[in-house]
Amino acid sequence: MLKRLADSFKGSDLLEPVAVIICPQDPTWREYLKLRLPPKWTVHIAHGEYSYCGQKMNYALQRFPNAKFYGILCDDIWLDAEGTLGPLREAAGDWKISFPSDGLHDDQKPEHLVCFPCMGGKLVRAIGWWAHPSLLHNCIDSVITDIGVKLDLLVNMRQYRFRMLDTSQRAQPENWDETYQRVERINLDAGHIYHLMWEKVDREPTLNRIKAAMTS
Repeated sequence: MLKRLADSFKGSDLLEPVAVIICPQDPTWREYLKLRLPPKWTVHIAHGEYSYCGQKMNYALQRFPNAKFYGILCDDIWLDAEGTLGPLREAAGDWKISFPSDGLHDDQKPEHLVCFPCMGGKLVRAIGWWAHPSLLHNCIDSVITDIGVKLDLLVNMRQYRFRMLDTSQRAQPENWDETYQRVERINLDAGHIYHLMWEKVDREPTLNRIKAAMTS
């Protein structure tokens, strides 16, 4: 599916840097190395336990600690039109959270769910992590949405659209592989972890840390 994402890059999007994070736990990881990818893409092999989305995000932060921005792409999405990524990056700036349409959740208000956020680099460094360390997949965006709502950092860019597999497409045999099944299992606990570790423990100190950094 990564090839479909790569093939959707056209025009100015080809100038945007993309880091592909893969890990040896994926039995097909060597197949990624055979793909012909856009020239601004680089492939990074994360040795260790980085098999879930949140782990890969925080690995990317460690690998690129001074990046201007941090934006998430997954291999089950593709760009709807050229000229999508630059405006998202520019809208994020140093301290904002911009977000596109994902084609599935546009009926939800941004304060309820932001998907595929692009975050300013200074903001992520002030937080100290890109994905909450207790979350592996689901509810990562919920934490980022909550930060954006509480500090008025969200920039609605839903005029730019990502496409992604819907539930029925993911259930097709060619898509419903071991990776998807493993993620579905760990997602069962995500809501509880969000409430216990984010809302009850980490929310207030994280927001205070960001506010202090923004005014320093």
